[in-house]
Amino acid sequence: MTATKKGAKSCCTSKREANHGLLQSNLLMSPVVALIACAVVVVGAVVARSPSNQKPNSKLPPVSSTALMGGTELLFQHLTSRRAFFNFKPALFDGELVGVAAATKLEPQQLLMVLPMDEVMHHGTFDTAVLKALKSARSRISRAQLALSLAYERSQGSSSRFYHFINTLPTHVNNYVAWPAALLGIMDLAIPGARANLALELREMSEANKHLPQPLPERDLLWAFGVVQTRAFARKNDTEILIPAASSFNHHSDKAKATPMPHCSQEQGKCFMRAGKWSVNPGEQMFLHYRSWSNLQLLIRYGFAAPGNEWGPEVEFAPLANLPAWLRAAGCHKKTLHLREIPLSKGVPLENLNFQCAAAAAMVDQSDSRSSEVEHLWKSGAFVDNMKGVVPSSVYREMSMACRDEAGRWSGPEAIQAIHGAAQYAKTPAKDVLNALSHDLQLLHQCEAALRRLAEETNVSLSVSQIY
Repeated sequence: MTATKKGAKSCCTSKREANHGLLQSNLLMSPVVALIACAVVVVGAVVARSPSNQKPNSKLPPVSSTALMGGTELLFQHLTSRRAFFNFKPALFDGELVGVAAATKLEPQQLLMVLPMDEVMHHGTFDTAVLKALKSARSRISRAQLALSLAYERSQGSSSRFYHFINTLPTHVNNYVAWPAALLGIMDLAIPGARANLALELREMSEANKHLPQPLPERDLLWAFGVVQTRAFARKNDTEILIPAASSFNHHSDKAKATPMPHCSQEQGKCFMRAGKWSVNPGEQMFLHYRSWSNLQLLIRYGFAAPGNEWGPEVEFAPLANLPAWLRAAGCHKKTLHLREIPLSKGVPLENLNFQCAAAAAMVDQSDSRSSEVEHLWKSGAFVDNMKGVVPSSVYREMSMACRDEAGRWSGPEAIQAIHGAAQYAKTPAKDVLNALSHDLQLLHQCEAALRRLAEETNVSLSVSQIY
């Protein structure tokens, strides 16, 4: 495999390259991980020699952090004049990252924001021209509707009611909407069906666009769709909305360190935000937790990777899909094995509760007639600290095979072709995507190996009644 730039070396040329950077591990690397390691080396070398590769492909110049900061301050001033209330303010971090910081000392659960719904972009604030176009096209997809509304408002310039909000938005998007075909193969494997859904949503938005008085250029529609993907908030009625000011919060991968999501009340005509369960000092940066995404998912959906992000891929595990009522009541809500790099741990890369829930669910699934016995073990605390002597080896093997099968999806011809394509793109996004993918695969291999080792060390059979 070679990169598109002349002089780039083929992969793989040495063990040193195969163990480059994040890919160093105490586990033996699979051929796929070694391939990705080489791809990262090649792409990194090409990007380092070609600064022009990092320039976004757009007719509009990127907005500087200073200009974006100024626009955000004007937005807050405008919203305050419209009877909004904020206990946070826009701030610049590390010289280039625009976010929000506490305006005063904040106590737990203190009110952070009150924003009139008239200042929120939702179906009730769409322009009449947009509403007519959506009706004529019989549009049903909320995201497509919101994106068309955003593109239309942007086309109105200073006459738009959302002019100040639009000035705080990036002129370029970096998520999958802007990805070249060379990277979309990775997305297809990471999120099966995503490209088909994207095509359906874009098709519906394009159809409604034809019914506007002056249809908008395709590049404007794509920009708006990309922004909606990164900035919109979901409501309980399966619609999406854009909330100015709240969309200025950056992401934190640790939910415990993030502010709760905003809540909008149609009855009160306002959106609210409150602080979390801890105090916040004046000037301290505040975050939202978009979701516990891996960096690969963050890059696909939002166009960025979070430094130090411990989250990895979600692995389908059938027993978690149909939990008994007593496990749901015990707090078992995840439907997958959600891998996470646990610091200072050499064991299974899963949070304790997720691990315990999966083991108990598998025991019930393998012998449904003994559900009451597994429930008794759970309530007696047998799953809390050390599950040795409780969980049979067959359960550990089943979980290990789930991680193995997920990793195996990346070793087929389609996956190898996608990895080759990403490496040949030879630009900064490809390097980030390949690094994120390598992190996911390492966690999958760690999961498989650790659970297989537990299965080999365990002599417990499924006859849990013997434990009493």
